[in-house]
Amino acid sequence: MVYFLNRRSLMKYLRMMAIGLILMLNMVALAQTNAQHVTEVEILLRAYTALTTLHLPPSDPKRLAEAAVRALPRGAAPVPTFTPDAETDSRLLERYARAVFAEQKPGNTLLWETVKAMITATEDPHTMLFSPEQLKALDPFLNGLPSLENGAAIDFLRDGRYIVTDVDPSSPTGKAGLRPGDVVLAIDGREASALSQVDFLFPWHNGTAVIWKVRRPGLNDPVELKVTPFTWLARLVDSRMLEDSVGYVRLRFFLENKDALRDSASLIRVRLEQLAHAGARSFVFDLRGNPGGVGVDKVFSIFSEGEPVLLFRDRNGKDEVVHREGQKASGSLPVVLLVDSGTFSMAEFTAYALQQYKSALVMGSQTGGGLSVPDDLELADGYVLHYSGRAVVGPVCHCVASSQRIVPDVVLPERTPEELATGVDQVLSAAVAKAKKLRTSK
Repeated sequence: MVYFLNRRSLMKYLRMMAIGLILMLNMVALAQTNAQHVTEVEILLRAYTALTTLHLPPSDPKRLAEAAVRALPRGAAPVPTFTPDAETDSRLLERYARAVFAEQKPGNTLLWETVKAMITATEDPHTMLFSPEQLKALDPFLNGLPSLENGAAIDFLRDGRYIVTDVDPSSPTGKAGLRPGDVVLAIDGREASALSQVDFLFPWHNGTAVIWKVRRPGLNDPVELKVTPFTWLARLVDSRMLEDSVGYVRLRFFLENKDALRDSASLIRVRLEQLAHAGARSFVFDLRGNPGGVGVDKVFSIFSEGEPVLLFRDRNGKDEVVHREGQKASGSLPVVLLVDSGTFSMAEFTAYALQQYKSALVMGSQTGGGLSVPDDLELADGYVLHYSGRAVVGPVCHCVASSQRIVPDVVLPERTPEELATGVDQVLSAAVAKAKKLRTSK
């Protein structure tokens, strides 16, 4: 029990109590902040270690550490000089990051922007950071359900441009007015060069409008489009009969589903049978702009009797064999397969396997560079590092494709923004001509 002689002594005591309470709260906040900073630094180092040791091939440790430092704000600590040694650079990066994060307010996005900067430095398009929102959006999409997928196919050209090659008019980007031929400059204020495949496919926040800044053929000034995400059911397969009895099938995504109407392989089989029944004597199978998904074994088996489909090799040289699933459906009819820089991941797997067995003639331009098997590392707060962990090995040559890209049997120029804007498709025309020649040569 505390007694007070007068009002003055009471007020003095209350002031002392208030000061003590403030000091105590500051100490608690400081302890929590320091704990968070330790966690942030540990998460950053965990991502750095994965990218320099688990990533296949291992990334340049000096390059990644320098990228991380450039993404961090300049603090009181001197900028370290990094070396080619990953262990040394990890210690230098840790010391610098601790000093920087100690000056930051809790809850900012600095950590994830720094991880993304390191990912960009790997120059591996198959390595990316999934946010919790993107993972949530990805799950229904891969299961063939209505999702928040943006609805635009993007080609990642070697000159650094990001060109829209196709837009579903029913999609969020289609409703916003995005057009084939548009060159993406930025999304939500982030330059296109800093974005990953998943950033182009899915929005960061459900229902929140995002500004796409594009350069449109024929216009001098950039165009800004307000894309509002909404749930819709993406179309998987397009097909039609082209001139001279050439059947055309385009697969937009690789999906597996018990419902045959949402299963890529089932839909392709049906469309091929319909075209063959209508008199098709050869086929063009179009995987341009296809970002991948799941189901390489089933789709491959439609066009080839080759076995195995592919080999997945880990960093210790151990191979996992991917076996075919299902019967060949296209008979002996020749197949021309189209690819471009928007052909990615599972679409590249399929094209590579069919090329290896000579089950299809691959035409187009070099693929996107996702010819690797990704592994996932959960970092924190629902963020997942998706990185290249295993190599894709050809079943015939037993070799790994250079730069994780496919070089077509017949190399053709990329479609230009002007061609895409006007609907001109010289690559498809060349494929149709080749498909006709292939059937006469058999």
